[in-house]
Amino acid sequence: MKKAGRSDARIVLANQVTDTNYSIRKILKKSQVSLLAKRVHSKPHGLTLVLTAKDVAVEGFCMSNCGFHSSNAK
Repeated sequence: MKKAGRSDARIVLANQVTDTNYSIRKILKKSQVSLLAKRVHSKPHGLTLVLTAKDVAVEGFCMSNCGFHSSNAK
């Protein structure tokens, strides 16, 4: 892979948070997904993924969109 002068990519798992108690319940609003993402405290330019259990629903997911993204860049 070569893009923008770089010939390699490196992915490192820096932090992982598990919420087995469903602290925000099993039906999430998009804003609540953002709250979950902030718990990881990603480094600048980090990529945060929020993966849910199969019994968790996110409003509008698979109806109005199949995914979403945002940025906390300052």
